[in-house]
Amino acid sequence: MSFAQRRPLPPPEAGQSLFAGRDTEVALYRLHFHRPKDNPQVKLITAISGPGGVGKSRLLDELEWYRAAGTVFSRIDAAAGGHDAAALLRAVADGLHRQGEPIPTPQFDRQFSRRQELLEQALTRSSDTKAVLRHFCRPVLPGVDAPAFTPDPALPAQLRWKPDDVALAFENPLGLLTQALVEDFNRIASATDNGENSAGSPGQKIVLIFDNFDHPGAAAGEWLLTHLLGHARNAIECDLRLVLAGRTPPAQLDERWQTQWDDLILHLPLHP
Repeated sequence: MSFAQRRPLPPPEAGQSLFAGRDTEVALYRLHFHRPKDNPQVKLITAISGPGGVGKSRLLDELEWYRAAGTVFSRIDAAAGGHDAAALLRAVADGLHRQGEPIPTPQFDRQFSRRQELLEQALTRSSDTKAVLRHFCRPVLPGVDAPAFTPDPALPAQLRWKPDDVALAFENPLGLLTQALVEDFNRIASATDNGENSAGSPGQKIVLIFDNFDHPGAAAGEWLLTHLLGHARNAIECDLRLVLAGRTPPAQLDERWQTQWDDLILHLPLHP
C-alpha cells in the first residue's frame, strides 16, 4: 500500500500522548517547521540518523502526522527505486497526500506518460531493442560508477523525433521530469480550498520524507543534490521541506551536504 493510500496515525485521545520520548527532537523539528522558508535561521532539511532499532521510523511517523491537515507529505523508501531515479520520482508523485488523501500531479503525470510512450515507439521503430533500452535507461542512473557509455547519435536520427522528445527520452529525462514535478509542487502549495484541485490553503508546506536514505545504490541523494536542489532550485516557489533518515548522516554519504547545505540542515542524531 502506498503512502498516498494509507491514512496517518489517528490523533491521540484526551490526556494521551501520541509519541513517548524524543521530545527534544520533535520540538526542534516543530520550531523550524513553523519558521518561514526565508527566515535566516530556518532549517529546511532535517537529517535523522542512528543505528537500526533506535526509533527512526517511529519518529518519521510523528513528523508525518504533525499538521497533517495543512501539509502535503510524500514519504518514500529511498531503497525501493534502486538506481532508477525516474522510478523514485514516480514514487514521490504517487506518495503525495494530505490527511491520507492523494494529491494529483498532472504536469508530472503527463511527462512521465509521454516518456513511456516514446519508449514504446522507439522499440517498435528500431531493430536494435537492446540499444534502445541502453539509451533509455542510462540517463536515469545518476551517480552510478558504470563503464563509460557513449550515446549513438544515429539512434535519435533514426527515430525522427522532435528535439523535445529526444531530450525527454534520452538526453535530459530527470531534468524535465523534475521540472514538471516542481511545477506541481508550486501549484499544490498555492491552491485554495475553492481551487481546481482543492489541494489546500495558500502557502501550505510540502514535506518529502526519505527513509533508508543511506541505502547503497539509492538514487535519492544524487537526484536531490543534482536536480531538485541543483538545477531546479530557482524554480521552487513553494515552502518545500526535506526529511532524510538513515543510519548514516547525509554529510558522510556525500560531502556536498556539508559544503553546500549544512547551514540549512537540522541534524537529529538518535541514540539508544
